[in-house]
Amino acid sequence: RRQRQMCIRDRLKAIDAQKVYGDLITANGTEFFVAPNSLVGTDNISSVDLVCAGFAETATIGDHPITPQNAVGSRLNNYSFSYVPANLQVAKKSLLITANALTKTYGDAYVFAGNEYTQNPSSLVGTDQITSVQFTSDATPFNATTGDHPITVNGITGTGLANYDVKYSNSSFKVLPLAIEIRPTNLEKEYSSNLNFNGNEFSTDKPLVKGDSITFVLLKSIGSVVSAPIGKYDITASSAYGVGTLNYAFSYQLGELNVVQKKITASINPPASLVYNGQEKECTATLSIPGFVLFSDYIIRYTSADNSYNSTTPPTNAGTYTATFELLTSAAHNYLLQNPPTYTITISKASVTITANDASKTYGDNLVLLNDAYKSDLKPLYGSDKIASVSFVCNALMDTASVGTYNIEPSTVTGSGMDNYNFSFVNGKLTVEPKTLRIQGLDLTKTYGDQYIATGKEFYIDPNQLVGADTVQTVALTSGGFDAIAKAGSHAITVNHATGVGLSNYHLIYTNSLLY
Repeated sequence: RRQRQMCIRDRLKAIDAQKVYGDLITANGTEFFVAPNSLVGTDNISSVDLVCAGFAETATIGDHPITPQNAVGSRLNNYSFSYVPANLQVAKKSLLITANALTKTYGDAYVFAGNEYTQNPSSLVGTDQITSVQFTSDATPFNATTGDHPITVNGITGTGLANYDVKYSNSSFKVLPLAIEIRPTNLEKEYSSNLNFNGNEFSTDKPLVKGDSITFVLLKSIGSVVSAPIGKYDITASSAYGVGTLNYAFSYQLGELNVVQKKITASINPPASLVYNGQEKECTATLSIPGFVLFSDYIIRYTSADNSYNSTTPPTNAGTYTATFELLTSAAHNYLLQNPPTYTITISKASVTITANDASKTYGDNLVLLNDAYKSDLKPLYGSDKIASVSFVCNALMDTASVGTYNIEPSTVTGSGMDNYNFSFVNGKLTVEPKTLRIQGLDLTKTYGDQYIATGKEFYIDPNQLVGADTVQTVALTSGGFDAIAKAGSHAITVNHATGVGLSNYHLIYTNSLLY
């Protein structure tokens, strides 16, 4: 019996074991070893209590003793066991830290927070934790260029991490282009001008990243050419380039080019001569651009103050007119004349001198001056103008006008177009000549020895030869026969020195008579 007990006492040894940190081991009591034939008959060990701190999930890596005790079985009271401990080796748990794939927009700076990672599920045990993961990437500066940049995991910090076999999986950091909207500047140009884009007529919806710039944008518009009609046209933009522009995603808006009327100026030039001559007095125009044609592109309208003359035909007649420059509809569509010029012209009357013709008449005659009893220094008049008549004023036209010289004064001119002339008048001379009046002495008789005393009435005149109230009252008669001692026979009677009324207007012719 004692010998058996000594044999049984050989050893009950726990079996060595391994686990990964974080695993929980629940011993079932059979993890032991006894030497073969150590038990007698049907005696058996059904289980052994195994005690080991390493069985817990949180047991740290390394070796932990497994202590067997309290064997349970049949008839084990017949045995005295010596328990031999085993070793539990706790291995590191695999921990895979995978950097998250990241994106950012060009121009943004990025600072790693330390949490940009994922780990295999349930990889941490108990209260173990990762407080931070350290990353590096050249994508973090604000000016990192677009494209994929590697993210490198450099290490981690936390609690309980010594129990892990940490492996890192790097990732990529994609820098996306910064969206920039290019907006062409709305422009305006005048009709018939050419617009050359410089490539800088644009703006952006946001600033570019510091240090970058757009030096040129290709701008186009069909309205930029000289021949583009008035209207609004799209400005298209494309092909932006400059410093750093590969890091942007450009979108292009439409701009507007407004082709507006071309501003022009004009002036009116008066005709060289503004004295009436029966011809049109045409003004001319000078414009700030060449090529304008009268009546095709513009007109000059002539108006009088009372609007009795309103025409595009230049005026002919004397007077004051306002010449106004007007663009025709076809030109006014494309051109803007802000201050249409005007010019006031005065067509002065032509000077004409009317000179009355000299005339003469005999006292006692009535004189009628005919319409053509004048001379004009302008003959014929201009155009269809014509003098129909000239009236005169003269105080000696009636028959009773005394002998002498009188003015013939032109006074009124009538005819067609007379308002276009300033008439000046030069007087003519009307000479009233004496009327011939014959005074016939009467033959007389007397007796020798008689003295004859003449009464002055011994004459005869034709009464129709006297004008108006003129009279011959007496004449002077002389004769040698008037004396008493005159011899018998015929003696001449001399007749002269008539007296009367108005006789200064006559040329007196005396006819002597005889005294018998």
